[in-house]
Amino acid sequence: MVVYDGEPGVECTARTPQPLVQGTNTFLKSIDVTFRRDPTNFRPRINKKNSVKDREQKEAGMYFLVEDLADAAKKHLAEKEKQAAAEAAAEAEKQKKAHKK
Repeated sequence: MVVYDGEPGVECTARTPQPLVQGTNTFLKSIDVTFRRDPTNFRPRINKKNSVKDREQKEAGMYFLVEDLADAAKKHLAEKEKQAAAEAAAEAEKQKKAHKK
């Protein structure tokens, strides 16, 4: 990702190419905005200015949190596995009761 510094339409300087996450963080820092991932649908969400999450991310220098996506995806998969196991156990119990009749 190439990030440009300067004033649009007046003067700009291109930075050296950066990896996507680093470039995204550089750009978001320049416009003073932080993003997080929604844990339900994984969509990026802008943090409210000076919110707790906004301040925490700025202090850490992470204007775009990719880790949230990985954590949310792991949690989502674990919940689906738990639900599938519960459904399988309920089905097994149902068949066991039907077999006894």
